[in-house]
Amino acid sequence: MFRKLLNKSNIEIITIETINTHQPSWGGNGVVFYVKNGKSLLSVKYGSLENETFATLAYGNTPLIKFHGDGPYYCPICEKLVAAGYGLNMSDQKVISEMRDVLNKKFISLEESVENLKPLLGLLPTEYYALVDSELYPTNGNGECLIYM
Repeated sequence: MFRKLLNKSNIEIITIETINTHQPSWGGNGVVFYVKNGKSLLSVKYGSLENETFATLAYGNTPLIKFHGDGPYYCPICEKLVAAGYGLNMSDQKVISEMRDVLNKKFISLEESVENLKPLLGLLPTEYYALVDSELYPTNGNGECLIYM
């Protein structure tokens, strides 16, 4: 479905620049790219409900991941910060399966990742984006590593 969507439309994923740096402001090596004629089916939606702010990564109007902001549920080290899989049961399972296949491809390089992710990137709104290779680790909320060896 994704490949068909990309091939039958005038969506273009244009690499603008490859950044090779380890400056803290950038976070690691990256690729800046432009999505031209994006479908705007994958987006972040913001809202609030009873003084709770949240952001949701959505496919169309189906929420996929929910992010909690400041408020009664804010906890930087608990599951309430990010709720993955939120709304998956309400979505087209064929689409979700294809997304999973695209996202689970083996990492070779950033350039190869942009190429592999093109079907998914075409679902974004027309805009400039950056894909950055960063090392992440769980923290205790104070920037200290949560896993001690």
